[in-house]
Amino acid sequence: MAEYLSPGVYVEEFDSGVKAMEGVGTSTAGFIGLAEKGPVTGRPVLLTSFVDYQRRFGGYLSELEYGTYRYLPNAVEQFFTNGGSTCYVMRAAPEDAVCAKSAEGPVMVRAQDPGAWANTMQVFFTRSVRARTQILATQDGVNGTQYRLKNAAGFRVGDLIRYRGEDSTAYYKITALNGSLAAFHETLPEDAVDTALVPARTLEACGVDMVIRCGGQEESYPGCSLNPTAPDYLMAALEKSNMAAMTLNLPEVADDPLVLLGGAPEAERLRIELSGGLNGTMDNVNAGTFNGADLGPGKRSGIEAFQEITDVSILAVPGVTDANVQAKLIAHCEGLTSRFAVLDAPLDCTAVDELNRHRKRL
Repeated sequence: MAEYLSPGVYVEEFDSGVKAMEGVGTSTAGFIGLAEKGPVTGRPVLLTSFVDYQRRFGGYLSELEYGTYRYLPNAVEQFFTNGGSTCYVMRAAPEDAVCAKSAEGPVMVRAQDPGAWANTMQVFFTRSVRARTQILATQDGVNGTQYRLKNAAGFRVGDLIRYRGEDSTAYYKITALNGSLAAFHETLPEDAVDTALVPARTLEACGVDMVIRCGGQEESYPGCSLNPTAPDYLMAALEKSNMAAMTLNLPEVADDPLVLLGGAPEAERLRIELSGGLNGTMDNVNAGTFNGADLGPGKRSGIEAFQEITDVSILAVPGVTDANVQAKLIAHCEGLTSRFAVLDAPLDCTAVDELNRHRKRL
């Protein structure tokens, strides 16, 4: 408290205890809606431009196919056009939407997300060599012949190895590796040792280069191994893909990697095409399509998926005026107390009274 040491007029201000309402930032928005492609479960995708949206979710939607559910790309575009900097998008899809996939075979490729967008997807495999060396000597081991390699760097137990002789080629698998000593599942040719400065007979650790192409986009995965224990295993590399997933059912033999994947021995590359993807029908779109389901972290969909995002300040389902969806959106925002719900008015509302009647239903 102030001290008054002499007569006079003093002004002393006291805090009233009433906290003024603070402004809420609207630079980060969340959107839920139908799109050409993109994930339908998991964490909403962070976007910083409309170009990002087109890359992950596709372009504008056709009125003939999507009808009144076509407004998500338009809303995202206008958000960035009007100064928005960051948004999250969660795609919704009809229940009968289907992922495109390849034909049955040793390798089966499936689109990561449902929709007809992946019916033009192609996956290419070509041979690759990770390491090459020569054999300097052989010696007897406990389980058979061991081969002393000039340089064992890049070779691992379980790797598929191509032996290149002067007039022949054969494939083997490494079963043991101790320093520069290697053992194989079968005995190599008797003349495999080559100590020449420029060897005519070599060993190559072989794998494949994989390229995925679809709609002008491309993902490249060079130097993939068919060894399940290797860090660059083909299946492990594809876990980073936004476009495709894969199932391998390779025979337990040592052979040309392209042949193991289903290609012809004389082929320079293997091409796999996808088909059968469906966008689903709009008759199967309902409130549950947008409300989503809470199956736990990483498995949520629709509005429920935004439980995992804390920095969204406004949330919208563009073009959708279903009372159940809008009620769910309001309940979600009220429950978190940190964001606003943006509600669309029905397109056939032409008067204030009609808009008020729609509002009262919420």
